[in-house]
Amino acid sequence: MLNKYAIIEFISNGKFGNVFKGKNRHTGELVAIKMDVLLDNCSVQSQSSNSPLITYKDKSSTVIPRTPTFVPYSGVFAPSNVKYETRILNYLYNKKCKNIPLIYWYGLYKDAPALVMPYYEISVYELYSRNIQNSSKYHHSITHPIMDSNSIMQSVLKIVADIHDSGVVHRDIKPHNFMIKNQEVFLIDFGMATFYVDDKFRHIKEATQPKEHLMGTRKYISFNVHSGKEYSRRDDLISLGYLYLFLQNQLFWDRTFIVDDQDLRPNVSNIYPETHILHPQNQCVKQAKELSTIEKCLTANYTTTAEPIYQYLRYVYALDFSETPNYYLLRKHFA
Repeated sequence: MLNKYAIIEFISNGKFGNVFKGKNRHTGELVAIKMDVLLDNCSVQSQSSNSPLITYKDKSSTVIPRTPTFVPYSGVFAPSNVKYETRILNYLYNKKCKNIPLIYWYGLYKDAPALVMPYYEISVYELYSRNIQNSSKYHHSITHPIMDSNSIMQSVLKIVADIHDSGVVHRDIKPHNFMIKNQEVFLIDFGMATFYVDDKFRHIKEATQPKEHLMGTRKYISFNVHSGKEYSRRDDLISLGYLYLFLQNQLFWDRTFIVDDQDLRPNVSNIYPETHILHPQNQCVKQAKELSTIEKCLTANYTTTAEPIYQYLRYVYALDFSETPNYYLLRKHFA
């Protein structure tokens, strides 16, 4: 990897990997480099330095991990990593899915799997953040006009429909994972994605036992997930509805009073971990995501965009576990 790509700076770390900003040494193109573990024993130097940006030798392999026709659904979510995400991206690329990251390079970097893909300057979340104009990080680099929220919704629905048609659900839909480049929207971070079909493309059966722990980001996980139900296509779409509420500054539970541990009866908050569906904070957000509650809030804060999103949410909330959504109808709400 060092022969072609150089690491410039650390961007972020998460549950399933660490992301760095890099560049192609030959073309100067900026790239994103995702690794399973945080680099240590290395020195990241200034971009203008003439010395190597990373001083140790890497063990390189450009072979993309073998992608089977399908990864059989096991019913148990295995911890994700860069290798797993690369397999998912490679599978979707072979299925002609658009607006997902291309794999520029995959291999071992200091004995850890590393993935090189396009670098996207800004996310939908950053673009719509109210404080973005005051952010020194983007003040001089942003050239993107604020895209119309309906246009964004149509774009993200098309992307999600494509990956669903390929048998995959993303499971971490949020504005942070939709990136914008040249006025085009891309979906990233497939570390929690999985197949909702078996190797014969039959929809998996819904689990009989409820899930006890949440998966994804609390603000954007669907009401069904809060209720302990198995994840399916409907939940990606419900999360997209919450994303639209964010774009309209109508994500009500973002401003909902959530009980603090000190306000609870002694030790109540310690009964369940923060990821448990019965944790008080999760129960509070779940109540705010009740369709009836959303309807009341939209009515109280009525705007010209309230009716389309309510019709959208009413449809996706009513979907059965294995029901195929009508993506065309959903996109028409935002035409």
